Amino acid sequence: MSLVLGVSKGDKIFLNNMVLNIVNASISAIDVELNGETYSLDDVSFKEIFTDVFAAVGKPKYECSKTVSRIAIDAPRSVKILRESNRNHASNY
Repeated sequence: MSLVLGVSKGDKIFLNNMVLNIVNASISAIDVELNGETYSLDDVSFKEIFTDVFAAVGKPKYECSKTVSRIAIDAPRSVKILRESNRNHASNY
């Protein structure tokens, strides 16, 4: 099962200690940058963005939520996935 997060341009998601930058985001396409590589994601298929880590545009579950860009990330349980705000908060403890 994938983790689905709402995202906007400029957001950062941490995959362990790597930074996944959201370069552009719309309902049907998201451009991300990880380790100097740029990936164009869509809602048709998942793309491998790192070893055993796959990403795609998340499809909205309800009609009323079709205004939010979503990224779906499928990764092994050993990969810690955190939003930038959660990572900063977690480092205070």
